[in-house]
Amino acid sequence: MRKIILILMLFVFSTGHLMAAKKTISSLPFTISSSNASPNDTFVVATNMTTSGSAITVSADNVVLDLNNNTITFGTSTSNSTTGILVTGDNVSVENGTLTHGVNYSATLSRIRGIDMNNCRNSVIRNMTVIVGGYIPSSVTDGVNGIFNIFVDGSNTFMNKIVNCTLTSEVVGYYYRQYWVAAAVRLDKGYNDALINDIEQDYHLWICSTQVTKTPHSGFFFYGNEGGNSGAFWASDNHITVDARNDGPYTGYRYGEAYGIASRGSEHLRIWNNRIDFGTEFFGGMGIFLERTVPVDIGGFSVIHNNTIISSIGPLDATGTGNGGHSTGIRIRIWTANFKIYENDITVYSDYSPSTLYRCGLANGIFMGYDNGDIPTDSIYVYNNRITTIAADGAGADCISIMSNKVGNPAEFYNNVLSSNGHMYHFATDGGGAYGINSKADTMVQIDNLPGFSTFYLGVNGVSWSSGNNKISDGVYLAGASDTDIGMSNSGNQDITIQKTLDIKVMGNNDQAVTGASVTVVNGYGQTVMSGLTNSSGQFSSPVSYWFASRTATDSTNYNNFSLTVQKGADTYVSDFVVDKDVVLPTVNLLNTAGEVDSIPPDPIDDLGCSPGAGDGNINLVWTSTGDDGSSGTAILYDIKYSTSVINLSNFDGISARASNPPLPLIAGSSQSMTLSGLTPGTNYYIAMKIYDDGGNPSLISNVVNCEASVDITTGGGDGGGGEAETFTSTLLVPSSGATVMTSQPTLAAQNITAIGTNNYYFEVATDANFNTMETTSPAVLQSNSNFTEWQVDTELLTDQTYYWRVRVNNNPYSAVSNFSYAALSLTASTELIAYPNPVSFTNGEQVTFSPLPNSSVELTIQTISGETVFHKVGVLDSWKWNGYNHAGFKVATGTYLWYLQVDSDTYSGKIVNK
Repeated sequence: MRKIILILMLFVFSTGHLMAAKKTISSLPFTISSSNASPNDTFVVATNMTTSGSAITVSADNVVLDLNNNTITFGTSTSNSTTGILVTGDNVSVENGTLTHGVNYSATLSRIRGIDMNNCRNSVIRNMTVIVGGYIPSSVTDGVNGIFNIFVDGSNTFMNKIVNCTLTSEVVGYYYRQYWVAAAVRLDKGYNDALINDIEQDYHLWICSTQVTKTPHSGFFFYGNEGGNSGAFWASDNHITVDARNDGPYTGYRYGEAYGIASRGSEHLRIWNNRIDFGTEFFGGMGIFLERTVPVDIGGFSVIHNNTIISSIGPLDATGTGNGGHSTGIRIRIWTANFKIYENDITVYSDYSPSTLYRCGLANGIFMGYDNGDIPTDSIYVYNNRITTIAADGAGADCISIMSNKVGNPAEFYNNVLSSNGHMYHFATDGGGAYGINSKADTMVQIDNLPGFSTFYLGVNGVSWSSGNNKISDGVYLAGASDTDIGMSNSGNQDITIQKTLDIKVMGNNDQAVTGASVTVVNGYGQTVMSGLTNSSGQFSSPVSYWFASRTATDSTNYNNFSLTVQKGADTYVSDFVVDKDVVLPTVNLLNTAGEVDSIPPDPIDDLGCSPGAGDGNINLVWTSTGDDGSSGTAILYDIKYSTSVINLSNFDGISARASNPPLPLIAGSSQSMTLSGLTPGTNYYIAMKIYDDGGNPSLISNVVNCEASVDITTGGGDGGGGEAETFTSTLLVPSSGATVMTSQPTLAAQNITAIGTNNYYFEVATDANFNTMETTSPAVLQSNSNFTEWQVDTELLTDQTYYWRVRVNNNPYSAVSNFSYAALSLTASTELIAYPNPVSFTNGEQVTFSPLPNSSVELTIQTISGETVFHKVGVLDSWKWNGYNHAGFKVATGTYLWYLQVDSDTYSGKIVNK
């Protein structure tokens, strides 16, 4: 890595820092513009203030508006078109205070915005409480003229964030629900796709760690260009509570549907780690609503991951009257495609008793499709979710409800746990048929089955919606759920097929596997349903249909009757059997055939990865299975060993410490994982593994990994085993000791102690090594999900001054002390750029941070060692992160990569090792 000279750039940046100042706002309204603001100025609100109209406009770039924990009350005159804070500048921060709409909330109002972010980039709203309220007149139907806590729009909107805010909406009436006129946050259409360089890094708006305490209709509403999708929107680690309160004076259009997060016409969504509660006071609604949301221009998949969605029982409207409606965890509707929905926890209730005021008609976990066959189910993958739906007093409950008339477009459901006192799957529900839906390895649990409900149901009673070519494969049925419990509507063409994967193993008279034996399975109607040759392990597997239910064709017991023929040369085995959900075929022994000795071992695991686990003394392992013979087939056993000393090929067999309950190997190429537990917290372990086939052949040793077993230090230390408390200190990463930084407010980064994300880090910066003269200290900084935690210095540092910094975690001792200096204007400044952590594991979700970077756009190129460019980006700023994705949307392979940062005519370069 070589050093570069940036005298001119430092002069420009540092001049801005010299002009930076704190300025006071003591009256309203107030405008921050280029005429009264310099770059990096901070405008501080002096005291609580009130204004009859709009309060503050920020049109200058690179400034901070600090409410200083005060309250601004705006719009006390009940006039329309008022805004608390309008932001049109780039790199603006609005923070630390309360913004409240000052009207009588029974007033009829339109176009009220607590905060309006218009055509701004790289701006952030943080630590703000925003409260709005009122009725919305019946003339408001376009969605723009509504009442919003935060409204974001404009074709230049890009890389804006809402962080750690609290939003409350007291809107109690609206006329037209279709365009979401009362969302807590609305991101409106008009986004410029040219602003998006990398879908894995760039976004138009990211809302994180924000609480919506109450809103009448939508929490977050992302609205792209309908008919021409656009917009990359992220929502993470938020808590959203919505209730469809709509007790305004209007009749008609009074739909009792509240949405936690809604998207219409968006191009790319990431929704993860959120808690969404709806229906706690009024009619339920929907946790997440998707409509016309397709990654058209950029490609790739949108994701909904690891969210908790819970509905309660609510009324149809404030009077409890009406014809019913749906309460839905996730609703997918109209031209929505390319989604992965996984590892979410969804619980939905319904109650339709005439004697119950708070009620709704149907509980849906996931509802996919649209009326009249206009169906948005291209490439929807739903897996590893927990879905619970519970109905009471005549209401209905479906875990997964589908109306999809498109055949051949993937709509895959697998490894979900579905629990209900209604239907697990409802095909051809409200307003459309269901065709070509596949379920594999879902677990279905019946909860106090209600009369008339079935594990699977096809059609709608009294309506002739058709259903066909739907398959349920390898289901697990618990607590009364049954593979044969299939309900039908009383009209229409309906069918469903239940399948079981049969695993047939053929052994010879010498107890060795028979390779190349012919296996044929014929059903009771004389149809060959399974045919092929055994592999080197003597195995042949394939699904067969053993239960077929149809409205127009009657099943018979013959459908579950099968005949198996196994043949090797003149040696033949024939047997009849019946298939059901529990069938396990015995091993076939050919008495006149000798099996072949399996001499081909599995390939070694080459991508074993590890990270500290979530519990004390745990380590998480991940890898990709190989096979029975090399990289094909399915092996039989893993042997995973660990040691506090380095493991290698020569000592692996002699190590006695091993994982006590590893998973069984899956078919070659499958991702697998497990957690090692009971290890000594804080101790570094080396880990390796072998994989065995059924012939007893071991693979070579895997790649060797190492990491520390997790330590629960959330209370500031644990029992060291000898009655003394253990202590834990972090390693300081950036800036390195003696470094010269290029910004007066550098970002400090410290190594995480553990993978547990509940630890708090406390940074200190002083002008002496003993920290007697403190420059600044951080508040509690919650540990990052990456392997290091960062904090940006919140005061302007001086040139020609050495600064000392350290960090502690919770109540543990401080780390070792490091020092840095901010480059002086009069000196020739040189700096060494760092890419950290290095090595990195992109497979485990780590990212590489490039720091420190100048506060202007620079160009980054990442290449393989052979010179092939895998990533290129213009516009890298500050402490920029790369998550290992290339421009095709895939994570790069393990290995060494070269990086180059171009700044004017000078270049930084270095290497990154992806392990």
